[in-house]
Amino acid sequence: MTEKEFYKYSELTVGERIKLIREAFDLSQADFGERISLDRSTVSLLESGKRKLTERSAKDICRSFNVSHMFLTEGYSEIFTKPDIGVVVKIDYIFDGNNEDHKNLIRIIADMQDKDKIRTLCQIAEIIAEKKTD
Repeated sequence: MTEKEFYKYSELTVGERIKLIREAFDLSQADFGERISLDRSTVSLLESGKRKLTERSAKDICRSFNVSHMFLTEGYSEIFTKPDIGVVVKIDYIFDGNNEDHKNLIRIIADMQDKDKIRTLCQIAEIIAEKKTD
């Protein structure tokens, strides 16, 4: 990355960078907000600069959309963070297989709100741990 590319987005406001991320995923304000537990009007206020981005919302955006925190808050760095290749390979392996139950489980978890994902995955881990002791 050249120095010019590194500072490319630093002139944009945080709201403009949020809009850039939302549009990169081709999401409406309502759909974007749903992914990070905000309503459409809050997303609109953030994008217009009429509401300040909280640290919690910044972390939610970064986690939900694989966005660099430094990009979102300062406009520096690459927009997207690199995914964990090991996880990506395992998910690809599941989707290349014939087990539709495994594929559906991944789809269901991917579509959940983050708070529900954590709770559900903890419940699954408890069930697996119990089965190992049986």
